[in-house]
Amino acid sequence: MKLVVMLMLAVLAAASNVTAASDTLKITSTRVINTCSGENRWLILCSLGEVYASDSLMSFDITIGYDTAVIRPTDGLWLGTLADKMRFGDLSPFLNLRIPGEMRVGAFTINTPVKGTEPLFAVAGDFKGTCTELDTLWFPYFPEYNGEFKVQTKVLLADTILAAAFPVKNNSQGSTFNADTIRLTGKDSTAIIPVSVYTAALAGANVEVEIQLESPLPARIDSIVFSDGAGIDSVMISNDGQHAKMYRIADDSAEIRGLIHISSVTDDTLSTRIITGTTANGTCLCITPARSDTALIENVKQPVVSVDQDLHEGSGIRIALERGLVLIQSHHGLPGVANLIDVLGRTVRTVTLQGGNSTQLSLENLSNGMYYVVVVTEGDITVRKIGI
Repeated sequence: MKLVVMLMLAVLAAASNVTAASDTLKITSTRVINTCSGENRWLILCSLGEVYASDSLMSFDITIGYDTAVIRPTDGLWLGTLADKMRFGDLSPFLNLRIPGEMRVGAFTINTPVKGTEPLFAVAGDFKGTCTELDTLWFPYFPEYNGEFKVQTKVLLADTILAAAFPVKNNSQGSTFNADTIRLTGKDSTAIIPVSVYTAALAGANVEVEIQLESPLPARIDSIVFSDGAGIDSVMISNDGQHAKMYRIADDSAEIRGLIHISSVTDDTLSTRIITGTTANGTCLCITPARSDTALIENVKQPVVSVDQDLHEGSGIRIALERGLVLIQSHHGLPGVANLIDVLGRTVRTVTLQGGNSTQLSLENLSNGMYYVVVVTEGDITVRKIGI
């Protein structure tokens, strides 16, 4: 009921703008259907221009043709029209939809001729098509009026009911990095940036994920690798390694994951940002992916330091670096804990000492850079700096 009232108000608002010549019968579609909305309603007005009392208009019978596959007329809207001035019980005005593809609209009065600038009538209905479809209305028969009507209709103008998809931004769809800061340690050092792409709500759309580095340029993108079954059509990286694009047809996958491999091209201390954004194209797409992300890339050359059979005499702690592992041994068999701490003071690994046995502390999946091995035993702390 609320929608019908709103359509009637639209008729009233449009009535003041009717300017067609008096010898022209014109159909006007007042809105473009938004197929992304829940209310796919259309509204048309039929007008003759200004009608005078001396024109003696007392009845009309007009049929409009339409495509049943695209639209469905549902309501004749009389408020604010000349048909509203021709009321006669339940007989006038009327909307007859008995013949498929034809909406027959009419009204009559037996008292006084009507006058005014209002449309003759308005009709509303449901849009059944998609954003690629339209319906051009037409007049299958010449309009009929009462015999006394003095204006001769010479021109018939029909409008088209149009539809389009008006997508809205969705912050859950797009791409994001799974790291805030990435550190490189000088020329030729490497790092990995995890990236996730979310496109489940864009199923069927052509998705493009763009990844680029801002200047200054201390790094380059070497490769982007996605997990098996991610449905990636192609990955393209520019010759200078500063820009990359990934293409796929979105499906119902909640998340696809990839790894961006970057490397440093300088020993200078520089920083830059890596940026990702996502676009989607498709027929009648109702969502625009709005999820994007940035991460900081820092390049600081570090001195290469390794530890090999380094024994702290006081504590009896032996620390060695071997094949991606830190090997720690307490010769006195004291219980304790070994922590691996980065240059920002964050503990990235922790392991409990195994008495007299050698204890392993893994360096797997850590970014290249400087770290500190801090071994805490009863009454003593041993600190060693390592580079990986």
